[in-house]
Amino acid sequence: MCTGTEMLNYSGKSLGIIAGYEGFQGEPDFRRTARRESRKISCSNVVACVRTAEGEEIVVNQTSIGKGGVGFTTDAGISLHSQVTIATHFIKGGQNIFQKGSITAIRRSPTALLPSEYELEFE
Repeated sequence: MCTGTEMLNYSGKSLGIIAGYEGFQGEPDFRRTARRESRKISCSNVVACVRTAEGEEIVVNQTSIGKGGVGFTTDAGISLHSQVTIATHFIKGGQNIFQKGSITAIRRSPTALLPSEYELEFE
């Protein structure tokens, strides 16, 4: 017989469903816990502009964005730990807002045909 707090399957046995907040207490599974403090959101067809310390402006394809930084791909060589500024959702000739950041990771492409992937962290 169902008392209102438990669910029964077709054979009349309890499904063991726990109702209420107390059933969800416990230690998190650290193997499944994300290493990031906040998630990054994937982007497609988003253009950004990276301005290097030398004043060179490089138009890049933005691949992800998060609270702390962005990911992008480009053929241009940007060195690790270099200080740059970036305008996300770049519009050529528009009033773009550049943010300071530094390159924290580079994944070089195995071939010259594919662009390398960069991670930039905001200051």
